[in-house]
Amino acid sequence: MRKAPPLQTSPNSKIPRARSAQTTYEFYVSKNNLLSHRFTILLSPSQTGQYLLAATRHEFGHVLGIWGHSLQPSDVLYFFQVRNPPPISPRDVNSLKRVYEQPMSLGWSVQGK
Repeated sequence: MRKAPPLQTSPNSKIPRARSAQTTYEFYVSKNNLLSHRFTILLSPSQTGQYLLAATRHEFGHVLGIWGHSLQPSDVLYFFQVRNPPPISPRDVNSLKRVYEQPMSLGWSVQGK
């Protein structure tokens, strides 16, 4: 959605920080009793051009399962917007490979109580 994400607040700072994008998740049990999830991406209407594409790439990294951030400015999942947004890096690809090597329960049947 092209909608401004809410301000980011931190317990260590009293000053809220603007965000250019945000991804949120909701986990639920589907009608056929499978654990599922849906996500929403908010992209600030003030983002344009290469910065909109960079924010979109970053948020899709979260959607695909990379929930954390990188400390390397050359990675798409770097935690801060940079002047020259990078393409998807080999480190980003390797992070995603590691995520998909881990066991998970999404799409599995949920046992009733």
